[in-house]
Amino acid sequence: MKHIIEAYGRFLLASATFFLVFSLVFFQIRDGEGNRGVLNIIGAGLSVSGTDYAGYADFNGYLAEGGKGMPSIVYEYAGKLYAGEDMPAADFIKARDASGQTLALRILKVTDHLGNDLTSCYDKTTGKICFPDGGVYEIWAAARDSAGKKYTCSVAAPVNKRQGEG
Repeated sequence: MKHIIEAYGRFLLASATFFLVFSLVFFQIRDGEGNRGVLNIIGAGLSVSGTDYAGYADFNGYLAEGGKGMPSIVYEYAGKLYAGEDMPAADFIKARDASGQTLALRILKVTDHLGNDLTSCYDKTTGKICFPDGGVYEIWAAARDSAGKKYTCSVAAPVNKRQGEG
């Protein structure tokens, strides 16, 4: 038991001495300028030059582009859509960027009011769509602006029955 107490006693004495010297060297030493601790004294002697990022043109451009809004996709048609007529989708669905410029529109999906997929009634080559019956159709479209911001949303398109039908 005596041997164990002597071993732990020496360990505790060495540990206490180490922490005392460590705290004196790193935290209690002061220089003539009032800097306290070895690290602060060394740090005060180093010259640190800062970089002014405000003049960077890339950063200003990033702020300008980041502040712009997302593109918008809306249903915009003064006339009436009729079932059975080929109609360019770009005539009644408009995509615009934050500054109001017209964007290219990509039709992703067309569904009827029951959720049935009717994307086959959209012709990708001509950009025309022919609704089979009257009702409200949901058209999923996407647009990308010049900054690369992509926007996808659905637009409801009201379609009247064929002309001449009651």
